[in-house]
Amino acid sequence: MAPASSNRLLVGVVIALVGTSTLLPLRWLRWTSFLGDALQLGVAPISRPVVATVGWLKGARTPPDDDAIRVLEEHIELLRQDLLREKQETARLSQIIRDLQRGIALNPDLRTRQVPGVVYGVSQGQPTLLRVQAGERQGVRANSIAVAPGLQLIGRVVDVAPRTSTVQVMNSRGGPSLTCIIILDENSPEGLRCTLQPGADGTLRGPVEDKRDATGEHAIEPEPGQTVRLDDPTWPLGARMLLVGRVERVEAREDQPLRRMVTVRPTIEHLDRLTELMLWVPEQVGDETSGGAP
Repeated sequence: MAPASSNRLLVGVVIALVGTSTLLPLRWLRWTSFLGDALQLGVAPISRPVVATVGWLKGARTPPDDDAIRVLEEHIELLRQDLLREKQETARLSQIIRDLQRGIALNPDLRTRQVPGVVYGVSQGQPTLLRVQAGERQGVRANSIAVAPGLQLIGRVVDVAPRTSTVQVMNSRGGPSLTCIIILDENSPEGLRCTLQPGADGTLRGPVEDKRDATGEHAIEPEPGQTVRLDDPTWPLGARMLLVGRVERVEAREDQPLRRMVTVRPTIEHLDRLTELMLWVPEQVGDETSGGAP
């Protein structure tokens, strides 16, 4: 009975000491951190092998902090990055080739020269102007057309210097209106004519002509998703039928409820943030615009 009584007494003393220690100020218990550090120093030499053994038994791979594995992983990542970059560059060059071929198809009788340009500055006024590293020495002249991949119309050159040029973005607020055509059949240039005014959010908005079907009884109305192309006589001939955007929204006109208004958004968001573009420089005098630069 005596040993059992002693054990109970010891347990009671330990519980009392633990309870009392919780009431003591922290500064009186700093000596316990010394014991913790000593315990960690004693356990640390064997903890790493134990963790590695447990990982091996669980089928885990070599820990990620292994230098050799980390070097191999970084090398693989660099190779993957190079591969993706090469694929991206190949796709970009292929797109340029397709754009050149499509440009010839749009205007087979016109001779134009494509001059790549790097955008080095943007003037966020009304309208927005892009500063491009390509100028008179590269053959660029006023009214040259600026296009993006996919033959998305960006704008036209309004000023030229020996090494640089300035492109006015076609959908920037404060720019002139554009006469366009909503394509009803992708195999035909016929469609619904509209006059679009650039807005504040990068879209263009304007009224659509009232056009009837063969019976004359039903109006032909635009639909969201239809392609909108430039058909403006004040622009150079080389810009005709270039892509302006796609119909985003169709609404009734406030003054004429039976007529329609369309909102058109370019296929590329934020034309003013492009870093590269292509300038179409006409090689024939007949390609000059019938109107002056804006």
